[in-house]
Amino acid sequence: MTEDSYRLDDSVRTFLAGFTHDLSNPLTTLLGYSQLLQRATSLEKSQQYAETILAQAKRCQRRIQGLRCYLSLSPPQMKPIALEQVLRVSLDGNKAYCEAQRIALDAEISDSAIIIDGDASLIQSSMDMLLENAVVALATGVESPRITVRLTCDDDWAFIVVQDNGPGPGVERLDDLFSPEYTTRGTGNGLGLGLPTARSIAQSHGGSVECTVDTKPGLCVRMQFPLRQDKASTT
Repeated sequence: MTEDSYRLDDSVRTFLAGFTHDLSNPLTTLLGYSQLLQRATSLEKSQQYAETILAQAKRCQRRIQGLRCYLSLSPPQMKPIALEQVLRVSLDGNKAYCEAQRIALDAEISDSAIIIDGDASLIQSSMDMLLENAVVALATGVESPRITVRLTCDDDWAFIVVQDNGPGPGVERLDDLFSPEYTTRGTGNGLGLGLPTARSIAQSHGGSVECTVDTKPGLCVRMQFPLRQDKASTT
């Protein structure tokens, strides 16, 4: 076997180790709430646990769909969607994960409809990854850790912003964040696929992703998508 073949094998091994770690967070939550469901003493608690289990199972499914998009294996299924509804589903699905890490998850979402042509599942997948990145950044012992998600728009574009109050990368590292090989998690602890995948998903929708470090602590990630020109009702 050639040296290049060994290098490929190592690359595949690292990729699989990281990807399985990325799936382990929602699976751990899913298993934990399954055990709680077994011991539930009321119908209300049973329904609450079942809803969390369903949300985490969907999160795993979206993670795989997002990776397929990143690898150009699955094109987006475009249709008119209301971004505020998509974001609320994603935030509900990540609420238990953030609570388990003792991280506050705030949302500033307009009540008015913001319509784009997009794939709701892929956009939720990108949100899952960006929120998980923020949780990892806040795992360094930040006081009062917080993630804020904002949804705004202008005449032509919709903007989703994910801001954490972690230590943040240096300005010189901003370009590195979009490299799959760049990660601060360490070998076997997840890949740096969150931002590259989110950018791939945004670009497949005619949009983009940018990262900034401003006067506030932490990292600010902004995704933008073109608004649907015919703002008819969603289907």
